[in-house]
Amino acid sequence: MGDTKKPIRTAVLGTGFMGRVHLEALRRVEFVEAVAIAGRNAEAARRLGAGFSIPTIATDYRDVLRDPAIDAVHICTPNAQHFPMAKDALQAGKHVICEKPLATSVAEGEELVALAVRQRVRNCVCHNLRFYPMVQQMRRMCEAGDLGELLVVQGTYFQDWLLHDTDWNWRVDAGRMGARTRGSVTVSQVSAGRKNRFSIEIYGTRSSVAWNQERPDELWVGRRDTGNEIMIKDPSLLDPAARSYADLPGGHSEGYDDTFKQLFRRFYAFISSPGSAPEYPQFVDGLRQLTILDAALQSHRTRRWVDVPTLETGI
Repeated sequence: MGDTKKPIRTAVLGTGFMGRVHLEALRRVEFVEAVAIAGRNAEAARRLGAGFSIPTIATDYRDVLRDPAIDAVHICTPNAQHFPMAKDALQAGKHVICEKPLATSVAEGEELVALAVRQRVRNCVCHNLRFYPMVQQMRRMCEAGDLGELLVVQGTYFQDWLLHDTDWNWRVDAGRMGARTRGSVTVSQVSAGRKNRFSIEIYGTRSSVAWNQERPDELWVGRRDTGNEIMIKDPSLLDPAARSYADLPGGHSEGYDDTFKQLFRRFYAFISSPGSAPEYPQFVDGLRQLTILDAALQSHRTRRWVDVPTLETGI
């Protein structure tokens, strides 16, 4: 007898770059069907829907939320729209995947976390970069104690797309954006030649690891007393817990678009089988990000060190 599992029907809110990325990834996830698109620009929504054979096109996202046949929504709009759309979607009883950031303030994030708990729906913040196979390998090495006691964590995100005076993007519009330190992050969008250099370096008492998104299939492993090495992505060589994040054999690269597929696959699997632990970032993780950013902004304003508060979410 064939598998008769009913597909999960989902909608994408937003017709820009991220909306297209989400649609392309959804086509690669089992038992999920994208059935609606909502965008303020009717022509852009129509063109995108025609390209993906999406049956329902709307210019008001609330029309999509009123459809009882739609189980979940993806919020892929500019930052300032995340909170009202996510709130409306949760109140409509939809499962929600929201692009980062979850909201533009800690208060908004707290409200969404609490509402998601009350509504008993699945919720996810699209922190997709953690779904690269070699990032998962780095995670498992830390968990297994291969690095020893963690001493320093360093992150950088360098790009060059705002280097020229004529460069502009809605993300630079503030109105639309909404003790001992062992970790640090440096961010720049004026670093010539760096197209998307998101890097993570973790240094422990036994060894260290470093990963760079511009070379996603490589993981550098550093040691004090023996030679360093470069691990190349090969599922057969990865930690068993990291192996399921790589669908292709060694020598076949898996990149940015694959991270969305891996995230969505786990999100929708949890909707179908809610008994297991969620293997994706939830709204509470988005709230944690907002508290860190809020502390960083406060530190910038006051020119003082600021402690990041502990979340009191009740989860």
